[in-house]
Amino acid sequence: MMSIDVLPTQLFGFDCEVIDDILEAVKNEPYPKHKKDFPFVEQTKNSFLHKTYPVLSDYLQKCNDDLWAYLKIGEDESKLVTTQCWMNRTRKGVVKMCHTHPNSIISGILYLTDSEVPTIFQTRNFYKRGCIRIEKNYHDYYMNETVRGRTVMFPSTLAHFVPENTVKEHRITISWNTFLDGRIGSEKTLTTLAVKVL
Repeated sequence: MMSIDVLPTQLFGFDCEVIDDILEAVKNEPYPKHKKDFPFVEQTKNSFLHKTYPVLSDYLQKCNDDLWAYLKIGEDESKLVTTQCWMNRTRKGVVKMCHTHPNSIISGILYLTDSEVPTIFQTRNFYKRGCIRIEKNYHDYYMNETVRGRTVMFPSTLAHFVPENTVKEHRITISWNTFLDGRIGSEKTLTTLAVKVL
């Protein structure tokens, strides 16, 4: 059997020039209370941080706008807007299982801390349900370094995970999802659709 890769996946990177301002804004954002041995990544109670902190909202929208200007085909009036945004805290001994982001078009990660623990993106095996990884070949994965102030955006259907944090320092990130807002498609091709994100 022959395998031909026809669906290349792109990741898009930005450097956050307002990382200090964002850190100052979100530093006291609360997490749910868990036992000390809680084995999963902790996520903030607030999953709409972009509606709470203007400096964060402005930065995420700039990333959305820059990426959509690059990706958009045609002259429709749509824009890419943030739909949900939350903070993640990965303590020592914790992993983030392989997952995708449903009900989203493009997702993003803003790294708030430096960490030895990368985000690992699965670059092949599009048809394996549940992110099942049959092989141990890391040539099929891309490891994105966790660097303070770095932002990465990617298709929300792209499976990714975070391996075990083996150091004492917490790994902290902000994640967000997006969807299109506005009129997309074309009346001429019978594909027009008006979308409004609440």
